Amino acid sequence: MGNKFNRSALRELNVGDYAFMPKKMPHFGWAKTECIIQVHGIGPFQIIPASVEEHLSGWKNTPDGWVRDPNAGSFFKFRIADRVRSGRGEGTIVQGMHSEQSKFTQYRVQTSKGEAFFEPEEELTAVSQASGPDSGPLTGSWDGVLHGFQGDAPCAFYFHHSRQELTGVFSLQWGGATLTSATFRNNVLEIHMETPLGNFLFSGKLNQETLSGEWSTDTGLKGTWETKKALEPATDR
Repeated sequence: MGNKFNRSALRELNVGDYAFMPKKMPHFGWAKTECIIQVHGIGPFQIIPASVEEHLSGWKNTPDGWVRDPNAGSFFKFRIADRVRSGRGEGTIVQGMHSEQSKFTQYRVQTSKGEAFFEPEEELTAVSQASGPDSGPLTGSWDGVLHGFQGDAPCAFYFHHSRQELTGVFSLQWGGATLTSATFRNNVLEIHMETPLGNFLFSGKLNQETLSGEWSTDTGLKGTWETKKALEPATDR
């Protein structure tokens, strides 16, 4: 319990264990891997951060709600779509969260097999990524909106595009996932993503500095999307 993260105060909960707390009790936790937490209680239910959380997506989560903050990324050593390695494996960064109050920074890392784990910043090292003059037109970040997903959801694509392949990460303000497969031919883009929310299909076209099209899931959701290529800021990384 408490409104400041303290690793030494954590107690391990295994499958079937439970914790009990009164309403409005500030608390914290940490999961080494992705997991499911089942909550029982009398509604309405709402998660309110005890302090501001900066997210690598360029947003911050505050007690009053989500707020766009271009400076949120300055708290992080790594960026979305960076390749990293720790003692538990190698993968691509798809999400990051920082708490200035708790002096804690962690990342969600997704492996090439689609599995994910969470790691504090100090446990990660960078893995070099090939780049060169053959980079394709999609290389970089593309900011935009996903229409029809919880209303209009801010989103972004982070692409590594070469003559041989197209890889990257799709990001929402609170999380993201690597692209399972992607093709780009004759200015036509097709992306497949396997996520806990369902299998996504994105189709779209490149028109100068904009990418837009339609999306759907195998669970019946569908909508449209649009993005514009973002300018890469100069950073001391």
